[in-house]
Amino acid sequence: MNLTLNAGAVKADLDLSQVKLEKFELRGGAGDVRVKFGRPEGKVPVSVDAAASHVVLVVPSGVPVRVATEGVLGSVHGLSDLTDAAGDGTVATPGFGASNRGLDIAVHEALADVRLER
Repeated sequence: MNLTLNAGAVKADLDLSQVKLEKFELRGGAGDVRVKFGRPEGKVPVSVDAAASHVVLVVPSGVPVRVATEGVLGSVHGLSDLTDAAGDGTVATPGFGASNRGLDIAVHEALADVRLER
């Protein structure tokens, strides 16, 4: 399933753990959003466009993750096992490149706080 959430000034807690996602997009401003993902069957692109928002992405334990960020005056943090192995600012959990499944997250933010949790 491809899912796009256009959220303005919203507070939302989404449990997508039982949804077989092929692609997920979150576009929001001035909101507080928590998204819980399930175990992907392949590499799932996740796009987060956030402005003046607090976003929490909950990733199941053991699911590989790669995070590319672009933005100003915001932050992306969480998951202590993320490393910048390529030296280009994109961080990933060990084994992401070799895995045939995982969440490939692109964050475009301005004045936003994006947190990744297990």
